Amino acid sequence: MSRAIVGPARNSKNVVGDNMPELKCGVCGRPVKKLSKEMKAHPKLACGICRSKETESTKGPSLSQKTDSIKAKEQEKNRKKILEKKPKPEDIIQACFRTLSNEPYLWDMRGWHKYKDIDEVGAYIDNPEYKNSGSCQHCIELLKFYSVDKELIIQAIMSNPHIQYKDRIVPCMIEGIVCEKVEKQGHYGDGICNKCNGEPEPIEFEITTSKGNKVRVRFDRVFNNHFDFYGPTISETGYRSDFHGMGKLDIDDDKIPEYAKIIADKLEIEVEIAAIVKARKEVRGKKKKGKKC
Repeated sequence: MSRAIVGPARNSKNVVGDNMPELKCGVCGRPVKKLSKEMKAHPKLACGICRSKETESTKGPSLSQKTDSIKAKEQEKNRKKILEKKPKPEDIIQACFRTLSNEPYLWDMRGWHKYKDIDEVGAYIDNPEYKNSGSCQHCIELLKFYSVDKELIIQAIMSNPHIQYKDRIVPCMIEGIVCEKVEKQGHYGDGICNKCNGEPEPIEFEITTSKGNKVRVRFDRVFNNHFDFYGPTISETGYRSDFHGMGKLDIDDDKIPEYAKIIADKLEIEVEIAAIVKARKEVRGKKKKGKKC
């Protein structure tokens, strides 16, 4: 006696056994054990998943979509408000005058020949990139764009009561000679060269370590007795620095290479020890991995 067939057979390929059809969703083709009442009632024999998708598609936008739409409208509304509040030229001019009159670093004496010299201020207005204050430079350019009288800009700058680095006026600028270091770096932020400060210039030389390796050295007495070492044997990166305190070393320049060689020899030994320690750690790590396996 053959079993009753539940649900219509799709085609000959869906037949299982003698007369048993394979039951599938008429939309996605997902196999099902039996046809539910809802599937039988659906014109395409859709399963529950496919029927729920159809229901969602007829519901309209979701709550999150509605929220995003509301946010977008609010953002557009705020953007229009900002555009409506765009400052007028007279407001911009007043703001620029306030900045020039109050900016703490306008009179940064690392970049001026003299404090409040009208001729130098006039030259600064013509070329505001010359000094350090970016905000003042921006204001001067805006004032020039709005055709503000140059005398008014000079008055605003001269009225600024602040002064910074008043003891660091560049000597070589006063003498009319541009400092090579400042000219190269393009600003006074890192200070001026030792020569302009009346200090001894850094010395550079090459030494040979006890192991026969060449190392370049740069020594600056002024910068806290600072040694710079350059060589593949003194560190993993090929560079190490060494400071020897605020007081100047009581050693003649011709004796400095001997002093530097002692330091370089020590640095080479430290690198060798570090390499040995690292190699031992790697061996121990491999042994531990081997035991776990």
